[in-house]
Amino acid sequence: MLRFTRNSALLFAAVSGVLYLTGCSSEEGIDPDQKVPESALDTDSYSVYGPNQSRVHNYGNSSTRAGEYPEAVDSFTMPDCPAIPADAKDLTDSSVLNYGTPAVNSSYYVAAGKTLETGLCLKGGITIYVAGKLKVTSLGNEGVAGENKFVVLEGGELGFNDWIALIPGTTVLNYGDLFANVTVGETAKVYSATDITGCTTFGVNSTGEFFSKGSIVAQNVRLNGNSVACAFIAEEELTLNDKAEIKTSYLKAKTLTLNASNVILDNNGLVEVNRLNVSNQDTRFTVNGTNAVVAAKELNTYNLTWPKQVFAAGIAVDVETYMINEGTKKWDQTNWSRSDFEFQVSSEDQVVYVPAAGCHGSYGQKPEQPTPDEPVVEIKKVTDIEPIEDPDHGDHDHGVISATCINFGPDGTAYASYHLRGNGNDADKNPNYPGVKQKGCIEVYKDNGEGGITLGSYMIAPDYDFNHLIVDGDKIITVGNCKKKDAFIGSLPVSFASSEGVQDDFKVKQLTTNEPLYDTSDKTGNQIKVGFTSAGDGNCVVRQGDYYYVATYAGYGPLNLDFSRVNDADGNKIFTKTTGSCKHIAINGGKAAVLSLDTYDKTSSTASVNMFDANDYKFATVLRSYDKVGTVAPVDGKNVVAIDGDNVYACLSEGGLVRLNDNKKFSRGTKVPVNGMAFDDKYVYVANGSFVSVLDKTDLHEVCYYHAANEKSANYIALKNGKIYVAFGENGVQVYQLVEKEITE
Repeated sequence: MLRFTRNSALLFAAVSGVLYLTGCSSEEGIDPDQKVPESALDTDSYSVYGPNQSRVHNYGNSSTRAGEYPEAVDSFTMPDCPAIPADAKDLTDSSVLNYGTPAVNSSYYVAAGKTLETGLCLKGGITIYVAGKLKVTSLGNEGVAGENKFVVLEGGELGFNDWIALIPGTTVLNYGDLFANVTVGETAKVYSATDITGCTTFGVNSTGEFFSKGSIVAQNVRLNGNSVACAFIAEEELTLNDKAEIKTSYLKAKTLTLNASNVILDNNGLVEVNRLNVSNQDTRFTVNGTNAVVAAKELNTYNLTWPKQVFAAGIAVDVETYMINEGTKKWDQTNWSRSDFEFQVSSEDQVVYVPAAGCHGSYGQKPEQPTPDEPVVEIKKVTDIEPIEDPDHGDHDHGVISATCINFGPDGTAYASYHLRGNGNDADKNPNYPGVKQKGCIEVYKDNGEGGITLGSYMIAPDYDFNHLIVDGDKIITVGNCKKKDAFIGSLPVSFASSEGVQDDFKVKQLTTNEPLYDTSDKTGNQIKVGFTSAGDGNCVVRQGDYYYVATYAGYGPLNLDFSRVNDADGNKIFTKTTGSCKHIAINGGKAAVLSLDTYDKTSSTASVNMFDANDYKFATVLRSYDKVGTVAPVDGKNVVAIDGDNVYACLSEGGLVRLNDNKKFSRGTKVPVNGMAFDDKYVYVANGSFVSVLDKTDLHEVCYYHAANEKSANYIALKNGKIYVAFGENGVQVYQLVEKEITE
């Protein structure tokens, strides 16, 4: 069962026993002393391909504000109960009944206290008022189209034999009771002002429609068409099929089988079943508000990822046993836990409570009332962008190429970088991917608000891998590693999304240190300076004034905006060499923070952060140094540093997140690497292992989290327009939002 305390997330991390992989930054196997000349700015070719929207899965604006739409029973108007017209004929009179074929365009009635059991052939324009009891044993229209109506008056009863469906064009207005069996046939409509409790079976066919102010209780309920009621209660099985839209406050059954349809629960709605069978991923549970509960003793599904699509944000899923169908008819419940699945809201410590409503009681443990300073919040997933699979153009392979960074243009367009450090030749060794060629990708995402995110064109660059990027005006500036140029900085027009084919405006330049490179091939034997040594790999780039600051495997320094090296007053190239890889540079509030490893150890290293004035492009004066802030392991993660006023944060892989100025820390355990982070005025957002965690800024306690239910690792996290973008390594790019839970009594 789900826990109801907000501190249970840490307990879950400690006992889950799940292993987490890390996101690499393309450093393994690079020799920092490799000698390559510094060259002039080059252009290189790349291929651009059109959008492949099938990689993008938008889960929609799955929760709305409470009260924005009416609750189910208020979503239609029930007219006042009419009286039997004076010219209506007594249907129990055999001469009037005419062998079950009433006259067209006529009104009939079954008087109170009378019972009639008969077959009917309705040829059009017929209205039957039921004040007594009418059971229809057969129903037809002999192929004649026409509108017909049953009006069940207060105290009246209407029922049908179990094989009968209301014929097309028939409308039922019920102010009494429907009994025995009711099937709303194609294009038929039923409106009810009361509870319906006397049915053995109740069904709505695919184009039929049902609207009720009350509850429906039957032995079995089947909803294929649009249906609205305060509650649908099946003593045995409730089945949802086709593309029906079901609006309700309460679903209850021994077995609820979801073959399709969209279930819209009222705010504080409840689903309460013994067995929940999810046999089709096209079923949707959404909530008209911010809070609802789906509770089941067993959840049976065919796929670990289906719950992410089926259960929208705002819905707490409370399940005792999780079961998977492995291709047989037998459900297998061995070794499945909630953490094996992915839900739109993934925190196990979500609020699982609804107060009593008009047709259901309360469920779960009522949470402590939040204060204005600490609302009950949850994180939901709104978009998945799958990794690139493009075997015809660059051998991009799902599960290999890794999303490394997300940043934004001034219009909110998002740009992502990917890399794959391959093993294609002797200078490009990576034992993880034997025989795989080095390559990278940059792609574009457009945020269409409630319309979701769409994919623009993407650039596949053979021989390059991209570790980091920024958007600078009309250019994308990116750094990484190239088989031909080693560490590089590159420029690409933001308008490349409209390009097709091979382009020549991807401009690149090698990144080098301040150590001279000499060539001894001169005839005189003298050494001739031909350039500078390679910086190994480009890890980060930021814009400050008239400079780009770059962090590389060998150290950090400034570049002019044309990518040329910056000289000091003595004509020397400005570059600060580090004793381990320089991982990241952050600029904020007039300050710059530089995070570097202290050694080039391949497994672990301590890390240090130096603070500078942001305009100190020479990095000459250290304002403050945080030495040996923690151990970074593994060393090939993103390891972001961030500045927020007086707060300075460092991501130390399995060393967790550390706030350096007060030494407060956050970690989900030694096997969950913290790679990236972002912040707003209230929360810190952390990319850690297969988790995205939201922390309270004051003490870094975890407010909520999303667990992606896999062993891939998130690399980078960025915020824009109320959305949380995560470069999720080999799981591509994922987008989230925070939702505030509203519990109304």
